[in-house]
Amino acid sequence: MSATILIVEDDSSIRQAVVEELRAQGWKVEQAMDGELGLELAMGKAFDCLVLDLMLPRIHGYEICKSLRREGKEVPIIMMSALGEERNVLKGFEVGTTDYLRKPFSLAELVMRIKVHLGDVGGETLAFLEYKLHLQTSALTLPSGDQVTLTKKEKGVLLCLIQKKGHVLTRQALLNEVWGNHWTLGERSVDRCIKTLRQKLSDPVELKTIRQAGYTWVQSTRA
Repeated sequence: MSATILIVEDDSSIRQAVVEELRAQGWKVEQAMDGELGLELAMGKAFDCLVLDLMLPRIHGYEICKSLRREGKEVPIIMMSALGEERNVLKGFEVGTTDYLRKPFSLAELVMRIKVHLGDVGGETLAFLEYKLHLQTSALTLPSGDQVTLTKKEKGVLLCLIQKKGHVLTRQALLNEVWGNHWTLGERSVDRCIKTLRQKLSDPVELKTIRQAGYTWVQSTRA
C-alpha cells in the first residue's frame, strides 16, 4: 500500500519541488502552505510521514510538533530548516521531531530519509555494493573498512545516482535535485562534485560519464 505523506512548507517553489519528487516515488502527497492548515490536516488524518518546515506562518513548526506529540500522534516528523545551529536542532528533537534536515537539502536525501522512517531501508545506513553510507553523519564506509566524509553536495549527488541507477542524469537534472534553487555556478559545479566524489570512492567504476549527456550509476556485480 502506498504511503501518504504531508508536506507543510510556505515557500511555494520548495513545496512544489518536494511534492513532485515524492509523487514520482509513488507516494500519495497532501500539502499545506501554513502551520495552521498543516496542524489541522495532521490532527485530522493518518499520515505515514510528515515533512515540516520550521519557520511557518501562523503556527511555528516547533508548536506543531508539540501539539501532535501531546495528542499522542506518533507519525515520523522530518523538520527542515535553514536554522542549522546545534541549539535549533536540539530544540527540534526536544519537541518531538524525528529527524532534522538542514536547508538547502537535496531531494535525493529527503527521499532517502523518508524511506528510512517508513522502514524501506534499514536504520540510518544505506548499503550498496560493498559501501555503507551513514545518512546522518555523511560518512561513507569503503569496502576496505576505511571511512571518508562526503560533503553535502557529494552525498546528494551519490544518493541521486544510486536511487536512479541505470538512468542517465543530465547535469541540469543533478543541479535541480541537489543544488535546488540555491545553485548559481552552473553545470561545471556538477563536474567538480563528481570529480571529488570519484576520488573518495575506492573503485569508482560504477559512476559512469555518458559523453554529451551526463552521469549514471551502473549497479555492476563485482567478482
